[in-house]
Amino acid sequence: MQRLQGAESDEYYPDTGELVPLFNPRRDDWSSHFRFDGGIIIGLTPSGQATVRLLNMNAPRRVQLREEWLREEGQKG
Repeated sequence: MQRLQGAESDEYYPDTGELVPLFNPRRDDWSSHFRFDGGIIIGLTPSGQATVRLLNMNAPRRVQLREEWLREEGQKG
């Protein structure tokens, strides 16, 4: 369930059912809320986890594309 308040978005944190603010790239530091595990994005905070879930950031095709990108970047270095 999602609730919008103007430019702010909240989502229910799956572990507790608590309403938490979603990650806001204008306000929040990405590395404080997420990390990569290969092509998978791991939410490190309740906000990060709710954002990953709501935006379906680890859909199979998205993970596949990230893994391909990481392989290509590794070959450049």
